[in-house]
Amino acid sequence: MIRIIRVFGGALGAIVGLALYVDPRLIPETAQDNGFFAAAWVVAWVCVGFAILPYLTIVPAIWLVRAVQRLSTAEFITAVAGALLGLVMGLLLGLPP
Repeated sequence: MIRIIRVFGGALGAIVGLALYVDPRLIPETAQDNGFFAAAWVVAWVCVGFAILPYLTIVPAIWLVRAVQRLSTAEFITAVAGALLGLVMGLLLGLPP
């Protein structure tokens, strides 16, 4: 599963790298003509996405599951009731007058 997340992160990094590369405010047009710079830029973003995405998705999810498993039944029910109450309050406060 983590391999799929890493590959998805690499693909997402490539998309971000390409999007940032075509932005003239970030990279001057003189550097955009250089093919080696473009390839290095995109490969760098692929590496960043490949390395970081699991720490933004899998690691927090595992931490959250373990924290919920340590809760007692009463704490879990109280947390669910509080979350539902907070969502209802947010819905009612967000309605137009």
